[in-house]
Amino acid sequence: WDSPEERLRPVLRALAALRRSSPAFRSGSLFIVRADDSFLHYTRSLGAHSADVCINRSSCPQHAVLAGRSITIPPLHFAVCTSLTQGPCCGSALRIFRSDAASI
Repeated sequence: WDSPEERLRPVLRALAALRRSSPAFRSGSLFIVRADDSFLHYTRSLGAHSADVCINRSSCPQHAVLAGRSITIPPLHFAVCTSLTQGPCCGSALRIFRSDAASI
């Protein structure tokens, strides 16, 4: 059985872990960086925690800057970047996911 829900399970698990890892996802302020018909980039921030989310629904690659790094988001993919700007764990983590649930 090739249910889309089964293919989404690993991505949803990874996204749930990302949400738990950063308070910015749960209660941070929201800032829309770019929004058009096929691309959305927004930032959530709370204190030293921030999270960037880019969703590319187009058939062309899209470019964005996440945590100071220029990245290309392939068609029908999304990227999530979490950052901590202070403290001993200062740094960022970037994940790019395919919309069909395969992670790269």
